[in-house]
Amino acid sequence: MRRWRQWFDPKSTGLLGQSAEMKEVELTVKTTFQPMNQFFEAMKLTDQKKYPEAEQVLIRMLESQADKEGPFAMSILLALAENYRLQGRNAEAKAKFIVARDGTRKALGDDHISLGACNQGLAQIMLMEKNYIEAEVEIRALQTIFDKVMPGSAITFEARSMLSAALMGQKKYAEAEPLLLAAYEGFNKQLKATPEIGKMQLPNTITRLIELYTAMNKPDEVKKWQGVKGALK
Repeated sequence: MRRWRQWFDPKSTGLLGQSAEMKEVELTVKTTFQPMNQFFEAMKLTDQKKYPEAEQVLIRMLESQADKEGPFAMSILLALAENYRLQGRNAEAKAKFIVARDGTRKALGDDHISLGACNQGLAQIMLMEKNYIEAEVEIRALQTIFDKVMPGSAITFEARSMLSAALMGQKKYAEAEPLLLAAYEGFNKQLKATPEIGKMQLPNTITRLIELYTAMNKPDEVKKWQGVKGALK
């Protein structure tokens, strides 16, 4: 194990020797594995809700990128945008998401999952700000991508749930209802395969169903879904 770690540990690159082959390996380690380690460090800090610390790591990484418009730079920018969103810095987050979205489309094409993630981040902010028409545009874009590359996954169900929220904000209740019911069924199935994802997303969808049927003046449905939500606890 120590021998393999020596190849991938940035601190050990000086032990590789000075031959042309070893210099090439050392350069690969420095330019590939070190940035990825830094990126994973930033993600770990984000998971720990140490947002300012993660932000600084991501900014340093972005500044050090030789290709400012390449796929990896766009991944860093996307992570930075999400970092700002989690800090509640919506204006900064939105600006970064837009640059990341446009750059990702240019670097990776129109149906890459990272592009969908950019759309999703923008949509989350727009829903929060009650910009429902703009949110619908972003969500439909991400739904097209996720339906194509990740059909049947939790993230496709979340796209349906988010789209329903955008439609509800526009009082398009009849369009929102089947999307929400489909999202609920999808997340409910996720409870068996990936319980943590199902438990995380299911309550939000049920809350939206309660809000939907309240707006549609269907008290029996409201009572039904309140009971379903209560049974989750």
